[in-house]
Amino acid sequence: MSTATENKAEFFQADSASVFHRAATLILNVADAAKGPIILMMPGGRTVSGVCQTLLQIGPAHKDGMSRINLFEADSFATSDVRPETNWDVLSASLMKPAIDAGLMDKSQFHPFTLMDDHEAAANAYGLQLAGMGTVPRVVILGTGGGEFSAGIEDTGHVAAIFPGPAFEHVWSSNKRYVALHDAPKPPSTRYTATPNFILDSDVVIGLITTEGKRNALKNYRAGMAPRDCPIRLVDFMRHGKGYLLTDIKG
Repeated sequence: MSTATENKAEFFQADSASVFHRAATLILNVADAAKGPIILMMPGGRTVSGVCQTLLQIGPAHKDGMSRINLFEADSFATSDVRPETNWDVLSASLMKPAIDAGLMDKSQFHPFTLMDDHEAAANAYGLQLAGMGTVPRVVILGTGGGEFSAGIEDTGHVAAIFPGPAFEHVWSSNKRYVALHDAPKPPSTRYTATPNFILDSDVVIGLITTEGKRNALKNYRAGMAPRDCPIRLVDFMRHGKGYLLTDIKG
């Protein structure tokens, strides 16, 4: 990650439904104000499903905005015995299919990651696909991890497939849009992720720390750990846009 100046994110603490509503509203504020398409980058997971469900609930009042959203994955991986459901499976079930069925969006607005045998080529190709959208507003959702990695080491708050520690310096220092990594500390080991440098140049980045199991990530965020040690802290180092940190954890 290139040198960046701290620019503290707007902090929002409330119940889960309010957190999801705040995130969905922030997305639609950008979409409603845009004159053309916007890019929305999302990971998978239960928290993101809640945001998607809220988008579907309030989307009918923002039909023009919904029609401008182009969904890309913030990170991706192939299915495995440990992770039989991919991020796109989550996004497809929680947003793509119901939004198309409701007439809020169409299939051309959804852009899944294409896996290839050459992992770096796949990451580069996805970055070029996103770049083909042109210079348009970009919103990124980052749901944080928590608990422990496979080796019993604390997950200080990873986001997408951006993990803490010197072993992932190639991710932190890359100026590409997406990179592949093969030694992720949570299965599956091979993943693809948007890079910190690309994320920090976005217009809006929304960090989500939800459920009690992520309390350690919130503690680390509040302690002001460096982003390389607590990746959810990326929301505090936006270069040009606005960062938000939303949580439903009390205390």
